[in-house]
Amino acid sequence: MGFCVQQLLSRLLAIFVVLHTGVIVGLAAPVHDDPNQAVEIRLDEVYSGTSREATGEALSHCGIRDSRDVWHRFTAPRDGLFKVEVISSTFDSILSVFDPCSMAELACSDMTCFGQPQIMMPVASGTQWLIRVAGYAQTSGNYTLLVSQVSDTALLTSLDPYPADQARDISPATMLCWDGTEPALGQSPIVSLQIAAPSMMTPMTIYGEDNRVDEYDVEDANRLAVGQAVAMLMVPENILDNGDGTVTLFSGSLGEEYAVLTGRLLCPEERFRDQPAPGSATGFLVAPQILATAGHVVSCANDYGLDKVVVFDFVMADANTPAVIVDPDNIYTMEKVLAFNDGMPDWALVQLDRAVTGRSPLPLRRQGQLADDVNDLLVIGHPLGLPRKYSDHGQVLDNRDPSYFETDLDVNGGSSGSPVVHPDTLEVEGILFASYNDDFIPGEAYEGRCDCALICPDEAGLCDGWEWVTRATHFSHLIPVFDVSMGLAPDALTQVASQLNVSCFTPRDLEPSTTYFWQVQAHTVEGSSLSPVWSFTTNNRKGLPRKTSLVESL
Repeated sequence: MGFCVQQLLSRLLAIFVVLHTGVIVGLAAPVHDDPNQAVEIRLDEVYSGTSREATGEALSHCGIRDSRDVWHRFTAPRDGLFKVEVISSTFDSILSVFDPCSMAELACSDMTCFGQPQIMMPVASGTQWLIRVAGYAQTSGNYTLLVSQVSDTALLTSLDPYPADQARDISPATMLCWDGTEPALGQSPIVSLQIAAPSMMTPMTIYGEDNRVDEYDVEDANRLAVGQAVAMLMVPENILDNGDGTVTLFSGSLGEEYAVLTGRLLCPEERFRDQPAPGSATGFLVAPQILATAGHVVSCANDYGLDKVVVFDFVMADANTPAVIVDPDNIYTMEKVLAFNDGMPDWALVQLDRAVTGRSPLPLRRQGQLADDVNDLLVIGHPLGLPRKYSDHGQVLDNRDPSYFETDLDVNGGSSGSPVVHPDTLEVEGILFASYNDDFIPGEAYEGRCDCALICPDEAGLCDGWEWVTRATHFSHLIPVFDVSMGLAPDALTQVASQLNVSCFTPRDLEPSTTYFWQVQAHTVEGSSLSPVWSFTTNNRKGLPRKTSLVESL
């Protein structure tokens, strides 16, 4: 009886407080306060709820003291790219997606440049998510939640053949392409493609010996071919027309830019201090017209990051010659942000104004996970806005999180969006996006009068953390892969290649004076696109290929 009286008194007190202050106290926790009681959410149906009086634990990578949480369950009704959005005007919300089996956090988002958290993730039909809404610093309130499918992402490329349909007098050593462009002469093949079918102030760090090298110091042809797909992002205002069909990338030296940005000097022996530094981030080609980069690079800039241009081949030709005079054909504008996540994981896919020719898109890991014992990862990018740099000997240091892994690659701010590449397969394992450490610290030898690069020992715990890399598997299924079938009759085609990441293929042993039929099927998580059956007729001259192959034939 005493308990009932106490409960009644508590309720009367709550009513009294509401009447006199307008604040509701003593309410019961919402029913979906526990993940086992998650509320079912359906596609395109707005759910309205509250997290008032919610309890829980601080679970998200994106939150601080975000322990007041509520839970929702979503099942993808079909394959596709899905977006989760939470809107609240009463509290600072944190949005997360969890695996219901392992309870591992798959993605999270805090307040974005759009004003409210949102998450984009490609998933297969039947995939289940637990969606968590919490409040920054234990705040709570009313909210609405919506899961929708992102459409019109234009990720399936057009299927336009080379040689043209019904073309005649074609070399038996021809290359087949289907992206609407004729293959260019003199391209270096990336032979490994067929193996086993932020801003400048984002800090990053050097670990142990500085492994960054310039283009002219790289001897491995495959690594150089990978580098051809890596571009610098910069503002167009610093591109000057020379009036002779070329442009100049205008910039002060790294030392000059650093002084303007920070008010401090770089120490005299600092590497690369005299090289120009016009860039702000990095990206890399994953399809003829699609660039991958970090999500934060595009999400918080004007018009979703479309204030930047993409410049290929900004390198040091030799120790004293930066390639600041550029052919405009190597400069592209960002036309549309197709998909991105700014938070955890951090990634973006951007459509360029036209297809990039003369370069092979980079292959991406599409399944599985990087092995723990890999110790020679490669990163290629534009650290500090400098000419393209290559850095290897990266170790996998923490491989537990499903969204990202940690490594000790030598990078700096401006490396955000760089591809981290497996040393053997040359597949992109992920996108570099963050670090806990600084780029520069006051130089002890100069009593702090100038700054030098922070050099962290290759031992865990001696610096604040390592470099973070978004796993490629979070976005790779949005990028088309291709199957190719060929035969001597349109209704008798046999598959000759599968899961190609580039839109060209060189078939073997074509006979002279023969008509061949062929067809291409493109696949992404959004679906498949099947080309018509095309044909071409070879000439009667066997010999060397008329074009240089982009990929090694199967």
